[in-house]
Amino acid sequence: MEKELAAEGLKKLADNTSPLEVLAEFGDNVHIKIPVTKSVCEMSISELELSVRSSNGLMRAGLDTVGKVIDVAMSENGLDDVRNLGKKSISEIKTALFLVGYSKLSSREKVEFWEYAVESNVPPAEKA
Repeated sequence: MEKELAAEGLKKLADNTSPLEVLAEFGDNVHIKIPVTKSVCEMSISELELSVRSSNGLMRAGLDTVGKVIDVAMSENGLDDVRNLGKKSISEIKTALFLVGYSKLSSREKVEFWEYAVESNVPPAEKA
């Protein structure tokens, strides 16, 4: 019950600020899971609103949909193998993937996301 209340509180906080700000409170190496629907996978990478450098790097690699980018990101070497993508571009792409996936979640799915985050990471309140 406590975890569910914490998750609901984190969801409300994320709704009022940004899910990235809330996740930042967990510190580095946060473990999260975002369900990605078929409609998200079929989205063009242009909908991620990436920088020109990141977008061009993905397009040159033939990664023109979110689903293709996710497949590569989840592979053994991840996006590191994509030519012309440095650490900053990779971070931008991962952030955009997270934000688009999170934005497509229902209210209940967002609470479930935060429940998983609480179970898998040290909650911000326990760090102090």
